[in-house]
Amino acid sequence: MRIESWAPSREHCVVEAVAAMVGNFAEVSGAVPTTTVRFRAGPGPDADLLVAVLDEVIYLIDTTGRLPVAAQAEAGDGSLDVRLSMVDAGRAELVGAVPKGSRCTICGSAAKESVGRAR
Repeated sequence: MRIESWAPSREHCVVEAVAAMVGNFAEVSGAVPTTTVRFRAGPGPDADLLVAVLDEVIYLIDTTGRLPVAAQAEAGDGSLDVRLSMVDAGRAELVGAVPKGSRCTICGSAAKESVGRAR
């Protein structure tokens, strides 16, 4: 899956990337969130922060069965504080396969590739 995200700030760009990624495999418009998840990504370079946020979203979908219907991100000491409004996957229309990892390329160079994580 390939997504593009453009916004006036890094934080808004990450929020748009979350929406674009989820929009590739689920229709969540109109879904009412049932829970909120907060986490911190980073610190690190912008590309690593983006990958960390997308990987966390994938991890949460895989482990909780919930999808983000909205996201917010705020800068903090080189990191991002992220808040996701989540809905049970059964309340959304799945239109594709959920990704298993993310890779970010910015300006033609690969930032990082994630193939999984342990908790």
